[in-house]
Amino acid sequence: LTYTGGYFDCQTTRICDRDMGRLCLGNVEQGGGTPSGPAIASMKTLMDRMPERQKVIIHFTDGYPDDKYSVISAVEACRKAGYWVWAISLHGYESMLTQQYGEGNWETIGAIKELPGKVARLVQKLVATR
Repeated sequence: LTYTGGYFDCQTTRICDRDMGRLCLGNVEQGGGTPSGPAIASMKTLMDRMPERQKVIIHFTDGYPDDKYSVISAVEACRKAGYWVWAISLHGYESMLTQQYGEGNWETIGAIKELPGKVARLVQKLVATR
């Protein structure tokens, strides 16, 4: 799922479908804001319906959230429900990421080519904590 728009305009778009087995990015709109808190909370609501025992949210963001307190609240709610929550963001937001996701629960990138390695590091952390 992807989320775009301002704080009160959070669009949910399915970008990957298990049955289709591929990404579907044609209908993703750019909104100019990062409603990270509502995005994480919406993802939790959707994932609460899934039968899997272990649930992981990796939030990819390109910038500062509309409301950092909504992110903190959403991440706390997910963790209380047993979810693993991590973020991958652009360099320059390290202090903010620690406040919102906690120490060691995020990675940053400076170029898109770094993304596979950072995702792999988060997966290694997940496997190590099992």
